[in-house]
Amino acid sequence: MSITILVQSAIPPSSPLPQKTFKTWYETVHIPDLLALPDRKVPAAARYVRSDTDELHPSDSKSGFPFLAIYPNLSAEWLRSESCEFLKVPLHSEILPRGEKGEEGYILDMLDIEMGGYEVVLSVILGGVVGEARCVVVVPVGEETVKEMGEDEDDGASVVLESAKMMGVQGNVQSVIMRYEYSPMGAGSKEEEGKEGLFVGGKYLVLHQLESPPTEVGEQWGEKPLVYTLIRNFGDVKGALLV
Repeated sequence: MSITILVQSAIPPSSPLPQKTFKTWYETVHIPDLLALPDRKVPAAARYVRSDTDELHPSDSKSGFPFLAIYPNLSAEWLRSESCEFLKVPLHSEILPRGEKGEEGYILDMLDIEMGGYEVVLSVILGGVVGEARCVVVVPVGEETVKEMGEDEDDGASVVLESAKMMGVQGNVQSVIMRYEYSPMGAGSKEEEGKEGLFVGGKYLVLHQLESPPTEVGEQWGEKPLVYTLIRNFGDVKGALLV
């Protein structure tokens, strides 16, 4: 089984971390450290920002967590092993604001994050093969809706099609249904306690990967979908990030 890690992040108002420094650390230090792990354990990553948020002025956003990072196709066995390096890459850096005693900055002292591991349970291509996924739409789905899908894959595909139709999606779309499995941050974390994952509305997600933003985004299954635009892809990304 493979797991996709989703990481939401936000710079709290009290943080000394400038947004440009956060961007530099994330894109030139943290993600390269993950991609450099032995045996290509982390083959790819992508950073997104909420479409209602200016990447360089996220404090103006009304979104709780304006940033989203996606790490696809990771080994579930590796992630759950004691030797897993995913959470062991350095989180101190000389480019971050220094601590009170002059020590290297520690990113978790400056950033709010939530992290969840999801399994892709169904993949659907709508209209053709996606080029670069410059937009992703996350639609939380409750277990009751999933039960209505039944056991037939076509039922799940119909839910994806209905979701896309409600958004007025045009062009090529690669969509997946994902099920929340666990929090890599471990027992006691908010996500692990609730067993519901990162997004209010259900432990399942329909995640649409689009080449351009949808024409309209209304409420779906009682929840407002979240629309993100691509900041940058990293590593081995050809077309859609999740297949």
